[in-house]
Amino acid sequence: MSMEATERLVRTWIATGRDEEVSQIISDIESGRSALLNLVKALGEYLTSEEDVLRQKGVDLLSQVLEKCSPAKINKQATRVLVTFYTGKLEDPETVIPSLKGLVPLTALPTFSGAETVDTIKALFSHVKMKGLNQSSRYLVFKILDSLVARHRDEFITGYTSFIDGEKDPRNLLLAFSMDRVICIEFDISEHIEEMFNIIFCYFPITFRPPADDPYGITPEELRAALRSCLNSSPLFGQLAIPLFLDKLLAGSPATKKDIVETIGVCLPVYGPVVARNFAKKLWNFIKLEVFQPVNPEIEAEALKTTQVLIRTIYESKGTSDETSETLSGLAKEICDECLELMKEPEKSQAIPASKVMASLIGTTANVTKLSINQAITHLLGLYRDPDELIHRPQILTLLCIIVSAIDAERVTLEQFGLQGLLLSYKDDVLGAFISGTKNPGSCEAALEGLKKLTKMQDALSEEELVYVVHNINEVLQAEDGEIESASDDALGVLIGIAENHSKIVDEGTLPFLFSSLPESPASRDANKSRTKIWTTLRWLAQLCVPAPLFETLVVRLTTKLELIFAPNNIPDDENDYEPRLAYAHGILRTLYSVLELKVNANHADVPKYIDRLVPRIYGLFISQALRGPQYVLAEFYTRLLDISGHIVTLVVRTASLERQEKFISDLELLYFEGNLGLFSSLIKDLPSEVVFKPFESSSSLALKNTISLFSSAVLALRPKVLLKSFEPNEFLDKIQTWGLDNAANEHQRKAAIYIVATLLNKNRDLLSPFITKQLEAVWKEIISVPDLPTEQRQHAIQSWLWITKALVLLNDPAVFTFVGHLFEIFSDPSVGWDAAKVVGHIASGGEDILTKTNHSVIKILYAQKYFRTVLPKIMANLSGVIQSPAQKASLVALTSLISSLPKTVYMSEMSTLMPHLIRGLDLPSCEIRSNIIDTLTVVASSDGIHGPTQEHATTLVSIVLKNALPQEITSVPLRIASLKYLATLPKAVRYDVLHPNKNLVIRELERALDDPKRAVRKEAVNARTAWFLYKG
Repeated sequence: MSMEATERLVRTWIATGRDEEVSQIISDIESGRSALLNLVKALGEYLTSEEDVLRQKGVDLLSQVLEKCSPAKINKQATRVLVTFYTGKLEDPETVIPSLKGLVPLTALPTFSGAETVDTIKALFSHVKMKGLNQSSRYLVFKILDSLVARHRDEFITGYTSFIDGEKDPRNLLLAFSMDRVICIEFDISEHIEEMFNIIFCYFPITFRPPADDPYGITPEELRAALRSCLNSSPLFGQLAIPLFLDKLLAGSPATKKDIVETIGVCLPVYGPVVARNFAKKLWNFIKLEVFQPVNPEIEAEALKTTQVLIRTIYESKGTSDETSETLSGLAKEICDECLELMKEPEKSQAIPASKVMASLIGTTANVTKLSINQAITHLLGLYRDPDELIHRPQILTLLCIIVSAIDAERVTLEQFGLQGLLLSYKDDVLGAFISGTKNPGSCEAALEGLKKLTKMQDALSEEELVYVVHNINEVLQAEDGEIESASDDALGVLIGIAENHSKIVDEGTLPFLFSSLPESPASRDANKSRTKIWTTLRWLAQLCVPAPLFETLVVRLTTKLELIFAPNNIPDDENDYEPRLAYAHGILRTLYSVLELKVNANHADVPKYIDRLVPRIYGLFISQALRGPQYVLAEFYTRLLDISGHIVTLVVRTASLERQEKFISDLELLYFEGNLGLFSSLIKDLPSEVVFKPFESSSSLALKNTISLFSSAVLALRPKVLLKSFEPNEFLDKIQTWGLDNAANEHQRKAAIYIVATLLNKNRDLLSPFITKQLEAVWKEIISVPDLPTEQRQHAIQSWLWITKALVLLNDPAVFTFVGHLFEIFSDPSVGWDAAKVVGHIASGGEDILTKTNHSVIKILYAQKYFRTVLPKIMANLSGVIQSPAQKASLVALTSLISSLPKTVYMSEMSTLMPHLIRGLDLPSCEIRSNIIDTLTVVASSDGIHGPTQEHATTLVSIVLKNALPQEITSVPLRIASLKYLATLPKAVRYDVLHPNKNLVIRELERALDDPKRAVRKEAVNARTAWFLYKG
C-alpha cells in the first residue's frame, strides 16, 4: 500500500472522526500493506500543529491505532520512540488525555523496558495533575501505574504517594487499593511507611454510600474489603495503626464501630505479637466497652471475636514456653480475674457479658483455654452449690450454658490442644446441675438450654446418661405445674437433638408415654383441658418424629389410632359427637401430613416406602367408612379429612419411582373402576357381601363418590407418561370430565375430577389432541355457549374449561388462545359473562398448588408473560370509551382478575396505561373484585417511583379507597382491611405536596373506621390513621 493511501485515510479521519478509517489503518498495518512508521509520517503535520484541536486529534488517532494493534507490529525501537513521544506530549495540556490513552497499551508491551518505565514514571509524576482530570482520565493513569508497579520500584513510592493523594471516586479507589496492597507486600516500604500509612489509612473507616441509580454497582462492602486488604498488608503499620483504630473506635458511630472492631481483628495477626503486647491493655479497655456496653448484638459479637484474636496473637507466639495454665500471666490472666469478679454476682447485668468474654478465651491457645474452662466452670459450680445463691440458680445456669456452648463450638480446637478430656472431668457435675435445674420452675428454661448444648456435643454423654436425660425431660413434659409446663417446647428441643443421633432412646423412652396420652375416643365438647392436651401431644409428635425410625413408629401408632376411632363398635349414636370425633381424626392426619412434608422437603430417603406402608391404610380406612355408610361420613367436616388424607397420598406418591407409580396406579385402577380390592383387601374387612365399591357409577352413594378425591390425589403426583392401562387416554379423560360435569354431587367431587383431567393433560399433551378438539366441538358448543341451559351447569363447565386451559398455558400451548378467544364471546352473556371474565384472568395464575414442579407437572418458562402480552391487548380493546355494555364491564372484571393473578414484575411496565381502568374497577359491585384491585394497588404503590402512576392518580385513589374502607351496604371485611392497608401505604409512597389537601379529610373519615365491629379492621384503621398523622412535608 502506498504512503498516499495512509495519508488519505489520516486526512479523512481528521475531518470526520469515523471508526471506519481507524479500522482500515489497523487492517493495513496487520496485513503488512502499511507500517506504523507510515502512520507516524502521515500524522507529522498534525502532531506538531499549532492548532490545539488538530494536535489533539493527531495524538488521539495514533493512540487508537496503538490500542488495537497487535504487539508483534511494535518492535523495541518503535516502543522507545513512542514512549519518548508520549511522555513529551504529557507536557502539553491539550494532549495529556490522548497521550495517556497511548501509554496504556505501550506499558503492557513485552518490549517496554526499564528505561521506558523510568521515563514514564517521571513524566507522570511531573506533568499529570490528577485533581484536574475527570474520573475516566484518572482511571487511565491508574491503569498505567498498575502496569508499571511490577516493572520499576526505585523512585516509585515517593512519587506514587504524592500522586495518588486525595482520590475520592470509588471506581478509582478499588484499583488504587489493589495497587497499594501490592506495593506494601512486594516493595520494601520501611523508608516510606509514613507516606504509605497516610495515603491508605486516611480512607478508614469507609463511609461511602452509593447513589440509588449507581450504574457501576460498587458497594460499600467491596470498598471495605479492598481497604482492609491494604490495612493488613504490612506488619510495619502496626505501631501507627493501633492508636488510629482506638481513636476512631472512641469517636465512631454505631454504623462504623462494627467495621473498626472487625478490622482490628483482621489486622492484629499481621501486626504481630509485639504490637499486640504493647497495646494489649489499651486494646482490651476499648474492646471490652463494646462487650459490656454493646451498641447492638453485631458489634458485641465482633468485639468478642477480636478479643479472641488479641489473646491468640499474644500467646501463640510463646510457643513451648514454660508457662502453664496455673502460672499464666499477662492480659489473659487479668481478663479472667476481672470476669470472675463480675461473675460472683450472677444476677447483675455484667455477669452475662463477663461469661461471654470467658467463653471467647476458649479455643485461643491450650494454656489460656485450660485456664478459662477451669476457672469458669469451677467458679459457677461452686456458686450453684452455695445455699446462699439458691435464688440465683437460673442466672448461674445461664452463665454455665454460655461456657458449655463455647466448648462445643471449639470442640475440634480442643482436640488439637489435647484438652478433649477437660470437660469430661466436669461432666458429671455439669450434667447434675442442669438436671436438678429442670425440677425448679425458675431455672427450668436455663437448665433445658444447657442440656440441649450438652446432648449435642459429640460423645460427651454415654447412652446411659442420655437415657437419664430423656427420663428427666419426660418429667418436664408431663408436669402439671404451669411454670414448668411452659418450658415444654424447650424440653422438646432437647429430645429432638437427642433423636437425631440416638432415636432408639427417644423411641423407647418418650414415645410410649406420648402415645398413651392419645385416647381411643375424642374428648367431649366441654373437656377443654383434655382436648388441649391431645393437640399439644400431637404437636410434640409432629416435631419429634422426623427421623426415619421415629416416623415409622408414628405411622404405625397413629394409623392404628385412626382405625380405633372409626371402628364399627366405636361409632357414636349422638350426632353431636360427630364433630369432636372428626376433629380428632383430622388432627391425627394433620400430624402425619406435617411430618411427611418436612421429610419430603428434606429429601428423606425413607418416604417412598410408605406407598406400601401408609397410603394403602389410608385408602382402606376411608373406603371402609364409605362402604359401611355411618352417618358421620355425610357430615360437611368429613370432606376435610379426605382433603388432608389426599395431601398425604400426594406427598408419598410423588417421591416414588416411575415403576412403583405404575404398579400403584394399576392397583388403584382395579379398585376404583372394577371394584377389585386387590392390594387393599386385607385392609377392608367385615363388609357385607353385596357391597360393591364403584364410586364412578352414577348410582353410587355420596360417600363413595367423595372418596374419588383420594384417587385424584394419587393421580396429581404421577410422573409424565404414567397412565391407566385399561383406558385409552382420550377416552379416560372424557369419562372423568363427563362424570365431573354430570354426576359429581358437590364441589369436592367436581374439583377431584377436573384435577385428574388437568394433571394428565399437562403431563401427556402429545397423546391428547382428540380430547382438546372435543372441548371445542362438544363442551363449548353444547354446554358453555348455550344460554338456555341452567346457569349452574354452564358455570361448572367453565370451571372445567379453566383448568384445562391452565394445563395448556403452562406448556405455552397455542390452543390456549383458542380457548380464551371463546370466553371473550360470552362476555355479554348476563348469566355467565362475569364467570368467563374471571376465568380469563385466573388462567394466568398457572397451576396454583395443583400443577406444580414438585408434582412433576410440565411448566415452561415465561408462560405467564406470554399469556399477559397476548391477552391484554384484547381486553384493552374492549375498554375504550365509556364503560356501558355488559361486555365492557366483563372486560373490566377480566382485567382486574388478570392483574391480581400475576406477579408485579409482569405488569408494572404497563401500569401507567392500566391504572385508569383499575380505578374504574373500584366501582364494580363485587367486593371480592374491589379487594383484589386494592391489593394490587398496594403492591404498585410500594414499588412505584416518584413519577409513577400512583403519584398521578393519588387524589382520586384516596377518595375512592376511603369509601371502600368504611362500613356501607355492599362491603366485606377483606375489602375494608385491604382499603385501610392501602391508605396506610400512601403516605410512604406519595409526595406530601400531592396529598396534603386530603390529609384532614382522611384522618376525620378514618375515625369512623375505628368503630368498625371487626377487630382486624379496627387494627388496620389505627395503623392507617397513625401513618396519616405522621405524614408531613
